[in-house]
Parts: sequence; C-alpha cells; structure tokens
Amino acid sequence: MNKTIREVYGELYRMRRNVPQAYVEPAFSGYGESAKASNAAVDTLPDEISKSIDTVAEKVSKDLNKELRPDAKLLLLVNFSDLVVAPLVSAGTASLEKIRSAVEQDIALLIKDAAQRKDKKEISGHDIIDALAKRWATLAISVFDLWE
Repeated sequence: MNKTIREVYGELYRMRRNVPQAYVEPAFSGYGESAKASNAAVDTLPDEISKSIDTVAEKVSKDLNKELRPDAKLLLLVNFSDLVVAPLVSAGTASLEKIRSAVEQDIALLIKDAAQRKDKKEISGHDIIDALAKRWATLAISVFDLWE
C-alpha cells in the first residue's frame, strides 16, 4: 500500500471515530420516542466501535503477527456505524446493548476470518470484504433483519 495513502486512511480513522452521530436524529425523528431517546446515546458508538476494532486488531497482531491496516479499520468503522448502528438506533427496533453485542461479535469474526490468509502479514480492507462475503449468513447482526 502506498505510504501516503496509508497515512491518510489512518488519519481518517482517527477523525471518524470521534464524529458524533447526532446527524441521525433530524433525518429519522419521525420513528418514535424510543429512537429520539436512543439518538443521544448513539454519539458515543463510533468510539465504542473503534475500540472494539482496535482491541481485536491488537489481539490478532499479538497472536497471529498480522496488522489490521488503517483502510480495514476505516471500512469496519464506517460500515458498522452508518449501515448497521445508525439505522437500528434511529428506527428504535433494537436495544443498544443487543446492537453493541452483535457488532462486537461481528467485528471479531470478520477480523479473525480475514487474518486467516496465510500469504499476508497485513489485513486489508479487501480482506475484510472477502471475509464479509464469506460470513454474511452467520453475522450476529442478521437477527436485526437489516437486509435480505
């Protein structure tokens, strides 16, 4: 990976983890009181998601000597924040604890699966996408019926 691009991905990951998700409330305020109440808590979720990513990445680095690249971290953070957590919280269809638990499980599953590639010392965003395609049917977030 190009060194400059790698640094940019790393900086985007650091910046994105601190972006409040409050923009969700105005867009989805019509989904009921539980959604409005939950939106206050959703501001901390990108940071929580990134902590889960970093925790699993550190374990994989230690156990398997493989680094989770910044592009892979950003891919996981953006996708889980914007395509899983924000819609679920805004719709008020699941508790934050159930969402957190499912997201943490899936982050660990995807990173560990992506780390199984024997020919690489780094885990890329592409590796995460391959793992996602392979594990789609077994994701913990499947219980929320986000997609068919």
